[in-house]
Amino acid sequence: MSHDIEHALAAAQKNLMAGQLDDAASLLHGILASVPDHSEALSGLGYIAAEQGDHARAAEFLSMASQWG
Repeated sequence: MSHDIEHALAAAQKNLMAGQLDDAASLLHGILASVPDHSEALSGLGYIAAEQGDHARAAEFLSMASQWG
């Protein structure tokens, strides 16, 4: 995993822990722009979607994460 992706993932995790879901989602989408099958980013987006009440979208992200993870 590249250093940039590791850094973005760590920053997204900090944002998640701070409740800054939109900032975390932005970072995770950035990871997916470089690595579309990044399972940790997909899982994170699934978590965010679930927290926002979009359970169908959460299921999509988590399904993709399990396919690639």
